Amino acid sequence: MRNGSDDVHRSWSQDSSSSWAVEGQCLDEQRHLLLHFKYNLSFSSSSSSESGVPVGLSSWDLNTDCCKSWEGVECNQIGEVIGLDLSNKSIVGSTDGLASLFQLSHLQGLNLGYNHFNSAIPSGFDRLPHLTHLNLSYSFFVGQIPIGISRLTSGHLDIGSPNKKLGGPNSVSIFNISSLEWVDLSYNQFNCTLELNRFEGFPNLSTLILSGNNLSIDTNTINPALFPQLQELMLGSCNLGAFPDFLRNQSRLTYLDLSNNGIGGNLPSWIESFTQLEELILSSNQFNGTLELNRFEALTNLLLLDLSENNLLSIDTNTINPALFPQLRTLTLGSCNLGVFPDFLRNQSRLTYLDLSNNGISGNLPCWIENIGNGSLRSLNLSHNSLENPERPFSNSSFKELFTLDLHANLFQGPIPILPPSADYLDYSHNNLSDSIPNNIGSFLSWTRFFSLANNNIHGQLPESLCDASAIEVVDLSKDCALKTINLNGNRLEGHVPTSLSNCKKLEVLDLGNNQFNDQHTPGNGADDDNEDGLCKALKFLFKDCADNKSEFKLQLVVVALGFGVGNGIACWLVLVFYGSRPKRKRRSTRRNRRL
Repeated sequence: MRNGSDDVHRSWSQDSSSSWAVEGQCLDEQRHLLLHFKYNLSFSSSSSSESGVPVGLSSWDLNTDCCKSWEGVECNQIGEVIGLDLSNKSIVGSTDGLASLFQLSHLQGLNLGYNHFNSAIPSGFDRLPHLTHLNLSYSFFVGQIPIGISRLTSGHLDIGSPNKKLGGPNSVSIFNISSLEWVDLSYNQFNCTLELNRFEGFPNLSTLILSGNNLSIDTNTINPALFPQLQELMLGSCNLGAFPDFLRNQSRLTYLDLSNNGIGGNLPSWIESFTQLEELILSSNQFNGTLELNRFEALTNLLLLDLSENNLLSIDTNTINPALFPQLRTLTLGSCNLGVFPDFLRNQSRLTYLDLSNNGISGNLPCWIENIGNGSLRSLNLSHNSLENPERPFSNSSFKELFTLDLHANLFQGPIPILPPSADYLDYSHNNLSDSIPNNIGSFLSWTRFFSLANNNIHGQLPESLCDASAIEVVDLSKDCALKTINLNGNRLEGHVPTSLSNCKKLEVLDLGNNQFNDQHTPGNGADDDNEDGLCKALKFLFKDCADNKSEFKLQLVVVALGFGVGNGIACWLVLVFYGSRPKRKRRSTRRNRRL
């Protein structure tokens, strides 16, 4: 899914990449201006080289040709700098160091996106008479948009996502740039009412992005003939309240985002005439009634459809002709009251992203789901439904391309139902899974960073192969109280022992040895606390019910065999917390009598 910030890739340097072949030799004056600019900038220390300059600008050297060897610099045939791409160079602080840029009088394209200035947009753009492409997105500018920006003669203006407290668009002169073709003012903090008829003087405008502001967009006064060239319109979170009627004349639209606007009622019938539409995002509104998805069959170019979070809307998929419905790449229908697993999906051969979460879907997971997208499915979210085990087990060769799988909050039982071989995110939490974790689980987690089996009834041992998951960052097994053995010996675990271990009442062996835990401040449990290591005290505190014989803990052995950097350095080599499996029946009865 895309927003205006993604179009940083439309920077002028990329649009004009073909001109590299005709570059001349760098002029000395241009080289010295750029070096003066470089040495007056401040850079984030966390991403700079030993010299204090980002690796991307290390090629800017006095002894090399700035037109042929310097990253981000583009020249014309006579060696004048006409393009400068400084995006994502970790530039921070004041924009005073940008002053020398305005002496590059032949500059046509400037990209300062993805930096962290946290200061005002500099003045001086009026000294760049040839500037046609300006990208200031994701650079954390503050204050007013300078009047000099109105000197842009044509092309692209991107001041979106996320700058801070920029002056509102009604008070600036960007509306005087009649030849602009592409405008992005998204995700700033404009706080005003904007009449879209202010853009009537933009006959060439093809892309308008105003999403994510505090704007209230007024569409009532718009001339129906406005925006004759408009192809992309993004008005997400603009307090529209109603579906803009002027859109019925925008037959050229390829991208439309009206998400999170409180739009109610029914989807207008004329949207079916948008035959050029490729991406339609109407999520997080208040559409109501029943929407038959066969209405989109005429949109043959549609690649992305997002109707999610319209929980007053009921979507009917039964009338779809699978042969006529567009071949989507992304379908997001979360919280749309589907009730059933849409059968037309078995004919979607190009789908890579599917979200059917929170739809009250019940019954067995259909076996044909593994064929969606002809095996190219990358993301699958079926969470918060009432789905049960697959109609038949999936083979290990299924879902080879799946990168994200979210099955949490369903009714799956027994073993893990789907185990993709190369996923980054796996969430099986809040089900009724009751099998042991497969011994070869590590071979499926080579790329996994998040893996959760929390709130199930997993039993058995944690397989050693789990330690082969070298990319893993989060393993959540909380409230899987049937675990008997946890062996995390010989890793580099730090911090505190998780208190959730005390929920594992069937745990028999816990091995935390040779790690770097530090639990000096965990409450202790006896007179000898001052002579014990912090981790020993922590474990005694966590399992004090077991030690006091006040519960049915089965814990027999805790191995801490502490390594380096732990507590005060006193090794607690072996702690026998509790012997035997369960208390005898007689003692249990005595405890009951004591309670009485």
